[in-house]
Amino acid sequence: MQDSCGLDANVLLFLLWLARNRRVADAAELAGVLRNTRDWQAEVIAVLRSLRRKTKNGAYVAFQDGVDLLRAKIKTLELDAERVEQDHLYALAADPAFGHAGGTVENATVMNLALYESALGCAFPAAATETLRRALNATQTP
Repeated sequence: MQDSCGLDANVLLFLLWLARNRRVADAAELAGVLRNTRDWQAEVIAVLRSLRRKTKNGAYVAFQDGVDLLRAKIKTLELDAERVEQDHLYALAADPAFGHAGGTVENATVMNLALYESALGCAFPAAATETLRRALNATQTP
């Protein structure tokens, strides 16, 4: 879904975390999140991911010993960049004015996923959304 829909995995996890806490973002809030994360995702995370992928699967065979070490360092940087974005999103969610009550975890999950699909203009595979919905529903406490 990252490649086919332009999905930002951190935004998806953020929306699922909100749902787990029975909160739902609205369209304006999600638009703000996407606006705030778009450049970071495109100019930092995507660049690191592209570099990591280019050094995968035997590319640059003549340099393989160095490439393996370099790829591991790039992967670490990519994960660090993801964490920076996650910290930013967590700070947004700490604002009690962000989101609104979404009823059950399941309802909030469905609503947040539908909102993200709409914002991206891309339907997520039904199997993927069902898996996410079930996983979050299973974590629900009475």
